[in-house]
Amino acid sequence: LVDETERELAIWCLDFLAHIRAQKEITTTSTATHKEIALTLKAGKNGTYGTADLVELYSDDTAILMDWKTGYLGVEDAETNIQVQTYTYGVLEKFENIKQVDSYLVLPRRQEITHAVYTRDDMGRIKLRASTIIARAKELGGV
Repeated sequence: LVDETERELAIWCLDFLAHIRAQKEITTTSTATHKEIALTLKAGKNGTYGTADLVELYSDDTAILMDWKTGYLGVEDAETNIQVQTYTYGVLEKFENIKQVDSYLVLPRRQEITHAVYTRDDMGRIKLRASTIIARAKELGGV
């Protein structure tokens, strides 16, 4: 890491991850950890992709998704954040056994955490929302 501030931000993120892992490990076991995992959402001509910071899979067919945001500004809550939603869709698409994803946005500089729970039932809604946003951006010449 470049400096002491970055080190402190990383420690804050990793401490939170350790807390969540400890809670999960009470009832289930981690089966895989994916760092910097590429995820996609395809919706006909409209699709998107990105890289989630961490996805951890568990033996009870659940997953956690962590996205670290180290900037100074806030971001939209995990329940409505389209980036989190498309990453979550990507997790559910890539790992067919996963039934539920606990998605976290972790903002260490602001000491904020937002959390949302998504299931396979949310996939259609997420796909429609992402596809609509991309189509509108294309119409406006932004994509």
